Amino acid sequence: MVNKGKIFEPLLYKIAESYRVQRDSYYKIAALAKKQGQIKDQKEITVFTEIASEKEQLFEEITERNIYLKKAKEDIIKALKIEEFTISALRENLDTPATNELLDVLVETGDAIKELEKSEKENEENLKKILKLS
Repeated sequence: MVNKGKIFEPLLYKIAESYRVQRDSYYKIAALAKKQGQIKDQKEITVFTEIASEKEQLFEEITERNIYLKKAKEDIIKALKIEEFTISALRENLDTPATNELLDVLVETGDAIKELEKSEKENEENLKKILKLS
């Protein structure tokens, strides 16, 4: 009998690595947002926009990586004949440590997104204050 885990394990590790890169990008964007939050007046607005450009480039890289991830997940859905790409569906169909690694990195990516959202919210409040001062 064919061991599906052995067949899909490399792809799951590759998906996990892609999410790891995204996680790192989200943390970089959060750090840039914090940097923007340190700007205190309109004289520094050019710095603010330069940082915004850096963040935009990272978001574009995330978008490109999402194209790969979507395709890879669709391939697994079709091959395993599962309804959706979830950890529980993967665990039901595959017995591989890659599934646990994928879960770990997805949790870490979620944490990075939460940090980014918090930083962006603080940044937005700071920007409102700067614009009111002018």
